[in-house]
Formats: sequence, C-alpha cells, structure tokens
Amino acid sequence: MGLDAVRAVAICLVLAGHFLFAYTQVSPSLLFVFGTLGVEIFFVLSGYLIGGILLNSIRANQNVVTPGLIATFWYRRWMRTVPNYVLFVIVYRLIEGPVGLRRLASYLVFTQNLAWPMPSHPQFFIVSWSLTVEEWFYITLPVLILVLYRLTGRVRYGFLMSVGFLLLVPMVLRLSFTPGRPWDMYARKIVVLRLDSLMWGVLVAALERYRADLFGRLTRWWVALLGISIVLLSAAFLMKRVEFADGSGDFLARRIHLFILPLINIGCALALPLCSVLQRPSGVLGWITLRISLWSYSLYLCHVAVITLAERTNWGEATRGIVALVGCFAVAAGVYYCFEAPILRLRDRPRRAKALEATPVADAS
Repeated sequence: MGLDAVRAVAICLVLAGHFLFAYTQVSPSLLFVFGTLGVEIFFVLSGYLIGGILLNSIRANQNVVTPGLIATFWYRRWMRTVPNYVLFVIVYRLIEGPVGLRRLASYLVFTQNLAWPMPSHPQFFIVSWSLTVEEWFYITLPVLILVLYRLTGRVRYGFLMSVGFLLLVPMVLRLSFTPGRPWDMYARKIVVLRLDSLMWGVLVAALERYRADLFGRLTRWWVALLGISIVLLSAAFLMKRVEFADGSGDFLARRIHLFILPLINIGCALALPLCSVLQRPSGVLGWITLRISLWSYSLYLCHVAVITLAERTNWGEATRGIVALVGCFAVAAGVYYCFEAPILRLRDRPRRAKALEATPVADAS
C-alpha cells in the first residue's frame, strides 16, 4: 500500500536529520525540521493504523467495549513494540554507560518524559521520547473509551468524547505551561502535552469506518496536496524560527506558535486518505520501499546506537558515515528477521489471536 511509502519517508527523514548532523555541515535548522517531520508523520500514521485496529475490534465485538477487549488490544500492541524497545534499552545501556537504576527503571515503564522533560545529563536513548508518547496514547484512549462508554451506554458518544478530551487537553496544557520554556524539550517531547498528535490519525481511521462517503472525498489529489502544502509551509516556518532564535531553546516564543505541531499533524492527516488507496511502487523501488517500511521500527531504535559506535572509530568521516548507514540497515534487518518477526508470529498464533479474529492485522499493529 501507499502507507508503506509513508512509513519509509518518515524513517528516512529521521535518519537524514541525524546522519546529516553527524557527518555534514548542513544547517542545523534544516536537520531539526527533518527529524521533527519524520516523527510527526509517524505519530499520525500510527494513530491511523493502530487506532483503526482498535475501532475494528470494537466493531467486531458488536460495539461493546469490555476490559477483555482492551486487554487483548494491549497484548497485541505491546508484543509489537515492547520487546524491541526493551532490547534497545539494554543495547543503549551497554553502549552509553551507567545511567542509574532509578533512571533505567523509568525507561522500562515509559515514564522518562511522562510529565517532565527527558533527562539530558547524561544523554541516554534519546529517541525513546516518541515511543513513550505512543505507548501512553494507546493506554489512555481505550481506557477513556471504556469509561465513557460505561457512562453513556453508547460507543459513539464514548469515542467522540475521548476525541475531544485528547485533542483539547494537551493543547490547553501546552498553552498554559510551555511558554517561556525550551520548546523542543517541553512542548514537543513531554507525553501529556503530545497525546493529541496521534488522535488526528485516529480521526481519519474513524471516518474510513463510519463515514465512508466523506472518507472517499478525502482521497482526492487536491486534498492530499493541501495537506502536503500545510506540512511544507509549517516546516518552512519552523525552520525560519530555529534560524532566527540562533540556538535559543525558546525559538517558538509566542503562544500562537504552539499550534505549529497540530498544523503539521493535520496536514499529514489530510494526506493519509489518498496514500491509503495508492498502491506501493512496483519493481525494485517497491521492494526497497517495503523493506524500509518493515524495518522502520528497528531502524528508528538502532540508528543512534550505530552512529555512536561508528564515531568511536579512527576512520575518516566519510568512511564512518558510509559504514554507519550500511550498519543501520544491516542491524535493523537482523533485528526484524531474527527477533521482531518471530515475536509477531508468536503473538499471532490462533489461540492468542482468536479474540480479534475479525480484525485485520497490519504490519504496524
């Protein structure tokens, strides 16, 4: 599907930001924007795919939300994400050195940036902040839907109220608590301030399932172009602000600037419907796109570790960059085929998957 290409583009943007920072003299503002866009695309795509799986499972259960249904959803989600994550917590501990037992424990339970900035001294597993946002979103959304379903008796009301809560509350918190603080560490990377980022993808998934007529209109080219234009204009504005601030952490100093992240998310969401109906490229390009898509999670987890190890060698800068790039893909492929895929096969055994037997399973599930 075209969504494989979206995932491949997202991880390539993240890799480009970090590799160009390590091995070139490209403008830091451009590199920051690359990384930011890659992660925001991942957030919206994840909301669309995983939120869609949750909605499918609720529909398959005759629109009855139960603790058992949510537990099954969590089991499938955590079997997809947690083993790789824990593996790389161990890898980064071995590579980056001692971080303290208490701090290490916070990473293992996804609280390192729950309502506070990521610890920065010493830096440890810096890319994990976005994984924490995703995990807490998929804990929060089903629980909200269950509670509000029990209160209202209707899944629709429970879902809509959950949407409102997860869109409005993080925005209010950002507007209230982040002005005057370093934007990247606070407004962008604290979990409770970012839960709305995935909800835009969930909304697209809900339209696809419950308002197919409207979703069909959103698959037009002009809607996707509008979304891409919003993303590019937002990225250009963000880049200019980073350059203007000249190293200041508060480069989006006004409250109105805090809407830049939702704008990027909305732009990505507008482009998703068309991408969901496009076919993956054929031939060699299609093979490469699919492989990058399949390995994207492992690539995201491993690339900083590989760059760190390459930087410790005495090779020339160009050689280190090439070896690190090849190493990233080699490590990601190995982790996917030898670790990630076997765990997914275990997860999907019939006796484990029967509770969701009517639910389509995507690679990202």
